[in-house]
Amino acid sequence: MIYALGIILFILFTGIIFALIYNLGPNTKSVIGVSIAAVIAIIISFPVTRTIVTFADNKFNPVPVIHLGTSQIKLTGKETTGTLYGEALPYSTVKLIKSDKVIFTVETDIEGQFNIKKLHDSSKYQIVSSKNGKNSKKYDITVGKIPNTAVTDLNFSNNDSSYKTKSDKNNRATISGKTNPKALIKVKDKSGKVLDKITADKKGKWSVEVDGPGINQNSPEKIKYEFVSKLGQLKENSGNYLTVIKFKTDTPKKESEKESEKPVEQPKVKTPPAPVAPTTPAIPGEYLAALNNARDYLSFSNMSKRGLYDQLTSEYGEKFPADAAQYAVDNLQADWNLEALNCAKDYRKDQNMSTSEIYDQLISDYGEQFAPSEANYAIQHLYD
Repeated sequence: MIYALGIILFILFTGIIFALIYNLGPNTKSVIGVSIAAVIAIIISFPVTRTIVTFADNKFNPVPVIHLGTSQIKLTGKETTGTLYGEALPYSTVKLIKSDKVIFTVETDIEGQFNIKKLHDSSKYQIVSSKNGKNSKKYDITVGKIPNTAVTDLNFSNNDSSYKTKSDKNNRATISGKTNPKALIKVKDKSGKVLDKITADKKGKWSVEVDGPGINQNSPEKIKYEFVSKLGQLKENSGNYLTVIKFKTDTPKKESEKESEKPVEQPKVKTPPAPVAPTTPAIPGEYLAALNNARDYLSFSNMSKRGLYDQLTSEYGEKFPADAAQYAVDNLQADWNLEALNCAKDYRKDQNMSTSEIYDQLISDYGEQFAPSEANYAIQHLYD
């Protein structure tokens, strides 16, 4: 529009200046005079037109600028993700960039206000605004670390980090502690495999029995376990290691006592976590373990099928192979529409988001990863 106006002004100014030169100037009735008058008119009208067009363009189509509440987002309380607030030109497009890739876009409202939620902790982003073909400069955004108040608690009851196995034939040790009420606790071996899962009681207390390293002469001296706790939207508390020390008798028996007693072998009895009973012998154990994990996640969190699959296969999650994770999400018999609806209600309650923003978060690859049909169901039934 501005440039069309510029063309019209250029033609108009050129015609006016040419007419003045032609009518007032001497010797302008010849071909050479007309040509000279035309050239002079063009030379004069071009910079005048350009100045007017530039002024109009800057006045009515300014270069976008972003004003941020802060470029360094600090997470507080129980926040595990950050929210960016800012202001740009009304009805302009704001793009969120990570690693030179646009990962999210949002349009400003009539007052130029915008916000972007669910920014990952300890991350760096860039943000840029655009309107009518013009872009603002890029602004750097930093999200801080998750505070301790947003991380699931986990404490051991013992004062140190080692336990002795019980002095019985079962070679077992009891581990106990405290966490958030109803939090899910996983016991993992050194390879990261989940050996057992327990749920804390309403006071946050928990207790579990684990195997010791063995009681035979060739058994190792110790065995290490990792304990992981997770509750709802709080961040998982991992990296809590505890070592169980091999049981040893305090004093050796006398030779006469040894001869009078019948030798009794102390067998090692290892009780693994009870797996889900397979429906058919053909289902691999790892498939069933993945299915158990998937059920546990849905028991305390609302997740999409894609989000749950990513958690099961992630190197920072359960590390299941792709085929086991796919079996789990395919056999959960979950109502994904209901999962999307519950997730949408959480957004509406906790963050006061609009239906449009909730929908975008539900389907975003960097959000909940629900299918569009599931997100539509959630929005349609959000206020039922």
